[in-house]
Amino acid sequence: MASSRIIILPVCAICQDDQAGADILATICGHLFHSACIRQWNNRQLLCRFPTNCPSCNVTLREPGWQSSPARFIKLHGLSERVVDGQNPSQLINPVPEEVSSPGISERLDSLEEKMKELEQRTANCGKLRIEHVYLMLDNIELEMDRLGSLSDSVRARSQAQEFQRKYQVLKTENDQLLQQSLEKDRRIEELQSTVSRFVGEKDSHEGAEKASQVQPQESIDMSEGLECATSAERLE
Repeated sequence: MASSRIIILPVCAICQDDQAGADILATICGHLFHSACIRQWNNRQLLCRFPTNCPSCNVTLREPGWQSSPARFIKLHGLSERVVDGQNPSQLINPVPEEVSSPGISERLDSLEEKMKELEQRTANCGKLRIEHVYLMLDNIELEMDRLGSLSDSVRARSQAQEFQRKYQVLKTENDQLLQQSLEKDRRIEELQSTVSRFVGEKDSHEGAEKASQVQPQESIDMSEGLECATSAERLE
């Protein structure tokens, strides 16, 4: 049977899910992501007033600010799966064993637990510059929990997944609050800057009026002295 060559696309660096379909976009720097993943990443950066950088190489895709040009993404057309050499395409493109052993699930649970601990630590020290990274970790953890739920019937796995889900909701709420506080702080700073600018303008206008009022009396005095001198000269004649 004739064989064909296939091209295996890189795994999306945002969700790390190689079974999420073929709706794929490319960035101007050449990296590939799922359409939903990269658009969600771009919208979140825009909401936080951060620039949109490529999650893989950190190249700037969109400058910060609401008025900046939108990030450019290139859709890959014609992607499809087909049977090659009588094997299932999923086995060729995504070589995942049908049966997942318990040790493999245990390792993934341990890895997920480490991620949760790291995320809790980052959240405790989270400032404005860390919000975007924390949100990305939240997305990855949510996807990992979904994959664990579909791969295992283990009671321990289900129990830990439920606990991770609870912690995830708590952390997501905390980070949403941090984001709102950051946006409110930016709004207040803009209002203060506007108020200061208005006061500076009023001060300059007031100082200009005072200088003008000081010049006019001096001109009147000079004119009065000139008239007195002229009158004295006429009398002497």
